[in-house]
Amino acid sequence: NGESALRDMQQQKVDMAYICSVFYVLAHDRHGYSPVAGSVENGKRQEKGVIVVRDNSDIKELRDIQGQGLALGSRYCATSNLLPRLMLKQAGVKEEDLFTIDITGHNRSAILSVMSGFHDAAGVTESAADEYKNKGLRYIAVSPPSPNFVFVVKSSFPPELKDNIKAILTGMSRRSADDSGVLNSIGKNFTGFEPVDDREYN
Repeated sequence: NGESALRDMQQQKVDMAYICSVFYVLAHDRHGYSPVAGSVENGKRQEKGVIVVRDNSDIKELRDIQGQGLALGSRYCATSNLLPRLMLKQAGVKEEDLFTIDITGHNRSAILSVMSGFHDAAGVTESAADEYKNKGLRYIAVSPPSPNFVFVVKSSFPPELKDNIKAILTGMSRRSADDSGVLNSIGKNFTGFEPVDDREYN
């Protein structure tokens, strides 16, 4: 889980990791990890968070979520936790105004919880919600973009090996059958990887 991963990074037990933008900021600022390459999904290096409800829900805007149950996809990541929380705060909805707010641990779990009626709304990553859009689910809010997942290495990682891994990752292409197989194993919407700079996460 997240806490154990950060503990391992603190102790420099993790040589290389593939983590979300929030974890990256913590790993970089606290433990000296640096970025290698960032993921590209649907041709984009950034992702948005969305708040979704059932098509037949009486919830029309964010303020209507007061007194309702909210599911979140992740405890840490920006698009399925921090950005949905921020959108609610900006709309004047306090967390104590919600009937419940639950972390499901995964975007799909939060979405299915809404569709099955266990929760009234969910804060999830847009690419995860897209699959269910117009299939019983609708958006009521979309956040500004946030950087996608990123490969990182610890500060003592050999620079030459880091450069080689970066070249392999950023050289992957959907035009290659072998590369497509690898990318598909990560996600069907994965386009590849691009070089990243720490300033993207400021």
